[in-house]
Amino acid sequence: MCEGVFGQGPNGIDAWRAGRDFAQYVTKYPELKPELRKRLAAALRGSKARAVLEDLFSEIASESDILAMIDRYAAQSRPYDQQMRAAVYAVTIDEVDIRHALFGKLADELPLRAIDTLRDEHGIAANDPRHPDVQSGKPWPEEALP
Repeated sequence: MCEGVFGQGPNGIDAWRAGRDFAQYVTKYPELKPELRKRLAAALRGSKARAVLEDLFSEIASESDILAMIDRYAAQSRPYDQQMRAAVYAVTIDEVDIRHALFGKLADELPLRAIDTLRDEHGIAANDPRHPDVQSGKPWPEEALP
């Protein structure tokens, strides 16, 4: 796919399905992930390879993956979309707390609201400190309070 050979033509697999299908192999063989990160960084914007890799990483997102994704979105002025939602969902459901990093990176609060919605639906992660920066002693932002 990265070389434009596989998955082309009218019967070629769509990027979303290819990314989802490929996710199971990356989960099984995590040594693939660093190479795939390199290929994502090198993939041309708008290419099928980039779309597949972005869909793949939205399925298997870790904290570092979602932070890299946020940087790519910001550099390209991309809005919060289904891929970002899927990545936020994957990280949130896996009980990885990245709110402190998101507060530092994003002016846009949509991913933070998505995390809150998912936590309302699925419960709070066992290791959730309830404030993104517990050591700071800062209170919750007023808009975050019920």
